[in-house]
Amino acid sequence: MKVRIINRLKVNKKRLLRLYKIVKKEIDIDTEMIDSTSLEMLKIISKIDEELTDIIYLILDDKNS
Repeated sequence: MKVRIINRLKVNKKRLLRLYKIVKKEIDIDTEMIDSTSLEMLKIISKIDEELTDIIYLILDDKNS
């Protein structure tokens, strides 16, 4: 059961990374001002990714105990 959960979390991390790349590609770096909405999206995506990583490690630690 834990292996299935970890695998699903890893799939979601890959999806988040894809989303992150899409949002990052849409940001025009050459402009003086970057849209705050895009920056906020990147921040939220990064935070979710960190949380998923923490959950994966918690499950692995529990599994190894």
